[in-house]
Formats: sequence, structure tokens, C-alpha cells
Amino acid sequence: MPDPLADVKRANREFLAKARTTLRTATNEAAAVLLAEMRGLASAVGPTLAELQAADHPYSVRHAPGSGPTADWIVHTTSGADGRTGELLAGLQRTRARVAGGVVTAEIHSDADHTWALLQGSPRMRPRDFVSAALVSREVDVAELYQRAFTALVEGYRGDYRTEVTLVENEHGRSADLPAGD
Repeated sequence: MPDPLADVKRANREFLAKARTTLRTATNEAAAVLLAEMRGLASAVGPTLAELQAADHPYSVRHAPGSGPTADWIVHTTSGADGRTGELLAGLQRTRARVAGGVVTAEIHSDADHTWALLQGSPRMRPRDFVSAALVSREVDVAELYQRAFTALVEGYRGDYRTEVTLVENEHGRSADLPAGD
């Protein structure tokens, strides 16, 4: 006798495969959105080093958070004489989404050696956490991206499968008294 659940099992496998693909695609898109925001926050054209020196280094720990010419999470391309902001921008990269252990991940990392000091601050400089700022500012966009992806996934299955009920004859050859259906 054929497996009565074979179609259900096949549909389940197909749906899970499409769900993994959808999640991987959405995660790649989300990582691209976040990386673009991080790069935007880390590439502001701002005060020159001379202007920062004249302002007594407004991002120094000697000054209150938010007292600089821009928000603390905005990093200026002209903030260092040695061009390290360019190194930061070049070093910001993302991996393609991958599935491992049932979890889909994509990573954004920086190859610039001063990234952690920039994010966490240093004994002389306040934290300039453009990464958390990007996550906060794009949280709704990323959530909507996943919502659209999964709505399209589920809506794509409308009409693909149908439910079919077959009444099994009882030993007396009579069906049960059932309510009328649609």
C-alpha cells in the first residue's frame, strides 16, 4: 500500500527547501542594507583634523557624549591624518549568508585593525559606535524585508496544494450522517 502521507512529506521537504532559500536571500539583502548604512555612517565628510584640534578634539573623553559637531556614531573621512577612515571603509565586508546547524547567518566584519577601538572607545576617545547606530536606524527596514520575503513565500503556496477528504466506507456500506459541506 502506498504511503498516504507521501504527498504531505514531499510538500514539507519542498516548502522547507524554499524557506531556507528565502531566508538565505533575505539575510543577504539584510546584510547588504546594514553594510551600506555602516559605510554611510563611517564616511561622513566632516571637520578636518586641524578643525578638530582647534575645537579641543570634541570626541575626546574630556567632553560629554554628543558634544561633537556631529553625533558620536558618525565617523568622518577626514578624522585621521593617516587616512585610517579609508582603511575602515575598505575593511568593512560581509560574508554571503550560509546555513549551518539550522541557522542562517551572514557576517559583517572589518579588516581594519582600529575598528574595535573606534567602536568601544579608547582611553582618550569616546566610542564612535556606527555599527549599533546602523542596526538601530535600519531595524524597521530589515524587519520589513524579512516580512515581505516570508509573506511572498507563504502566498506562493496558495493553490499549489489542496485538501481532499475521502470517506471510508464502513463495514455496513453506509456513510455516517454528516453535516453538509461547502
